[in-house]
Amino acid sequence: ANLLMPVVSPLLVLGITGVGMLGYDFIVERLERMKLRHTMGLYFSPRVLDAVLADPGSMQPRRANVTILLTDLRNFTPLAELLGPRGAFDLLNHVFKAQTGAIMGEEGNLEHFLGDQFLSYWGAPQKQPDAADRAGRAAMKLIRAMEDLRATLPAEVQKLFGYGVALHSGPVLIGNKGSALRLDYGLVGDTVNEAARVESLTKFYEVRMLVT
Repeated sequence: ANLLMPVVSPLLVLGITGVGMLGYDFIVERLERMKLRHTMGLYFSPRVLDAVLADPGSMQPRRANVTILLTDLRNFTPLAELLGPRGAFDLLNHVFKAQTGAIMGEEGNLEHFLGDQFLSYWGAPQKQPDAADRAGRAAMKLIRAMEDLRATLPAEVQKLFGYGVALHSGPVLIGNKGSALRLDYGLVGDTVNEAARVESLTKFYEVRMLVT
């Protein structure tokens, strides 16, 4: 019919477009994985994070037996009045840095920072048969780190600086909680409330740490 059909150019355009889309999807997916890993890395120790990424099903809501480490800073209101907003947050960040290092060093996981309170746990999302031993070692590291921090503080701050540590084991429910706008992976149950009560008893007995 005396028609010439250009074949190479359309196929070449389709091929380049297809490869470009594949490359774009690969980059986006990789960036999302990196973002997810970074976000989850704020909650889980590196070894636990690797296990979670290898088995995403372990993040499903379930029951678990865990060991909880809970700490609370003493006299924060007078400390805040003494240091001012910037100084108070600077102290808090140094405290949380010391505590986080102790927890992560024993493959622990972070629940949250709540005011001047710090909650971490072992035994979920992956089972840890030596959870209580790890928590005990982490507690001792935490106390040493807090005492090292105390030594760097001005004398007037040292007088007010105090804290309590509780170790408590028991059953919890663990999973994602929140809303479509914001989720947290963490613990709920009486064991968490009991840990808070154990920590408050460190004031009554005037000790650094209580272990159930």
